[in-house]
Amino acid sequence: MDTAVWERATSANAALDRHESRTLRRIAIGVGILLALAVALSQLGIVSPGLRETGASAGSVNVEPGTANVSIEVRNRGLFPERVESVEIDYPGLTVHNARLRPQPLPVFSEGFLDLGLTVDCSATWPDGSPAWTEGAPSLERPEMRVATARRWGQATWTSDTAGFGVMGVASMVCEQP
Repeated sequence: MDTAVWERATSANAALDRHESRTLRRIAIGVGILLALAVALSQLGIVSPGLRETGASAGSVNVEPGTANVSIEVRNRGLFPERVESVEIDYPGLTVHNARLRPQPLPVFSEGFLDLGLTVDCSATWPDGSPAWTEGAPSLERPEMRVATARRWGQATWTSDTAGFGVMGVASMVCEQP
């Protein structure tokens, strides 16, 4: 092969490699910026609630009517005040009949409490027929607790199995035998 042809081919290839590298670098930077923006939107409470549990919870039970009350300490890390619309926990025989933030709305970057009123049906069963509230079993479960909050543009949902675990610990006391 002639040296001149070889030099033209390698210089054309080098120019193409620089162009491809520049294009790939721009795409990678763009994807990185989009990922950082998505994380920021989520963490600041724009697309999901800014609520997070702080780890502290307390509760009380009333065995006779099968009810319990749970207070979970929460922090609003978002850019908007939070207002709770509903709370759901998927566990047989457990119904959340009252949910509210204290204070409501929970101001931006402040702490408060998510107060839940629960009704517990100790005779509830799993779909296979086994009892859902056998002694000690519910307190080991970690069902997800879904908290729906109001936004001007619709609802946003926060999901936590840690908070669900705390709720189950209190609710299971309703069905414990004396």
